Amino acid sequence: MGSITSRDVKVGAVSFHLNHSGDPRNEAVLWLHGSGPGATGMSNWEAIIEQLAGDFYNLAPDVIGFGDSSHPNPPPQGIAAFTKLRVDTILGLLDTLDLRKVNLVGNSMGGLISLCLVQKAPERISRVILMGSGGGPVTPSPELLKLVTFYNNPTTDSMAELLSCFVYDTA
Repeated sequence: MGSITSRDVKVGAVSFHLNHSGDPRNEAVLWLHGSGPGATGMSNWEAIIEQLAGDFYNLAPDVIGFGDSSHPNPPPQGIAAFTKLRVDTILGLLDTLDLRKVNLVGNSMGGLISLCLVQKAPERISRVILMGSGGGPVTPSPELLKLVTFYNNPTTDSMAELLSCFVYDTA
């Protein structure tokens, strides 16, 4: 197993908190986390990027708007605008790190970002793995809206209500 290190990487007007493991000379894998309360590169990927450090150069950033990366103020309005900002800044991150081509693993929102990265810069992507990926324009369910708007009222009661939406058997 390899150790994980973290650093902040400035990309234009934003800063990424980047967790990474492995040898930069190895094939790069960009791990993009999902959304929701507490979502970060480490909360989604810590165990796997540690285990794969001997085989790959693993990069698990806190996506813009999450964790210790920049939180634009005011944030872009709407999922499409925020996704575009995230895609553009991730491409800037790859440029800053001098990574011409990466593999993508995207969870939920990270899957949506992965799909948009493939669409915008297919020559930069080798392979893609998607997990519970977001996709094209959809009308969010009331439960998904509670997830997206959690930080409008981040209380213990709001978290309990949110969790009750995603748990089959609350007992």
